[in-house]
Amino acid sequence: MTDILPLELDDLIHIMPIEQACHTHPCSEKVMGGSFSRRYHNFKLVQNGQIIGFYIADLVVDELTLQNICIAPNWQGKGLGKQLFKHFLDTAKRLGAMQLWLEVRESNTAAIALYESHDFIETGKRPNYYPTATGREDALLMGCTLLF
Repeated sequence: MTDILPLELDDLIHIMPIEQACHTHPCSEKVMGGSFSRRYHNFKLVQNGQIIGFYIADLVVDELTLQNICIAPNWQGKGLGKQLFKHFLDTAKRLGAMQLWLEVRESNTAAIALYESHDFIETGKRPNYYPTATGREDALLMGCTLLF
């Protein structure tokens, strides 16, 4: 059984290995640790007491930005990313957010398809934003307006 629970700073030790396994250029522990203040709404996906995924979201006024979302590699492909993203959307509605934002690697077609299936549209591009093993890759900026 999976549960989605608030992510605490003490969980950093458990989410860093997931972050490192999911990204060729992961966020540092210092950067991740800076994402735990009142404006952040962070959650973990737990299976049998083990953290297997998480997301970090940043609320400013009525705009919620998905800063990071990860599912441990051995748990990917089971619909858990969709479950966690749905929780993000529900959290946005609960918080009264009107605009949702995120950025995604241009090559991450699975994530882009998920976001588009929830009415996110491309709003811009950051050229050469993400480092890759062979150079750099564009970031797509995506947004969605929530209608209540």
